[in-house]
Amino acid sequence: PRRDLGSRIRFRGPLTVAEYMGLALTHPEHGYYMRRDAFGRAGDFTTSPEVCQAFGELVGVWCVAAWEALGRPARVRLAEAGARPG
Repeated sequence: PRRDLGSRIRFRGPLTVAEYMGLALTHPEHGYYMRRDAFGRAGDFTTSPEVCQAFGELVGVWCVAAWEALGRPARVRLAEAGARPG
């Protein structure tokens, strides 16, 4: 992997952080996510929905409470920033 990066830098110049992370995570041979499954009990981390649905249900209850505290607006935008696969 080090030679791959060195050749790429010599040919194209410096990498952006996004390019570096893309290679580090998804390089076909050496990428973190390409070598094995990083998720779950056998991986490096487990996200709460993989263990129990209670966390998601509690987040839903909190969202309803926040919506009500805002006066029940007709339009609301929810955005999830999660690492869970799929």
